[in-house]
Amino acid sequence: MSEFVGQGNDSTCVAVAVVNACLHLGVPPPPLESLVSEMCCDNGGAIGADAVISRVLGMSACDEDSFFDAGGILTIMHPIFNLHACLCVADDCFKGTERWRYTLVNSWLGPLVCRNLGRREIEQFLPNEHNRKMWAFPSVAG
Repeated sequence: MSEFVGQGNDSTCVAVAVVNACLHLGVPPPPLESLVSEMCCDNGGAIGADAVISRVLGMSACDEDSFFDAGGILTIMHPIFNLHACLCVADDCFKGTERWRYTLVNSWLGPLVCRNLGRREIEQFLPNEHNRKMWAFPSVAG
């Protein structure tokens, strides 16, 4: 995995997740500042996240099974900060087995890169259905 971008004590998590997804895929990321401005992240929101994620990464919103088959960007519930977006990478060595493992980047569940999580562990942090957003990497989303 590449070097990833962390987030300060601010509300830029969706923009940071987009940049980190670009870095993971080996795609040159757009400037973080322009994404923050475009989505109004500096005002506590993420306006137009669907459109930005689709334009920059070709990713679309998906269901849980498609997401966990590919990884991508998802929203989790942070115990203090409410909704939070982060990158979720499906670890290749476990793909296609019942023991799939995932790495969360900028998740606030631990260090910048939180490795070796199972699907059930991640599902514990998912918000309710109305606030749950997942965007799968293009190879599986549909």
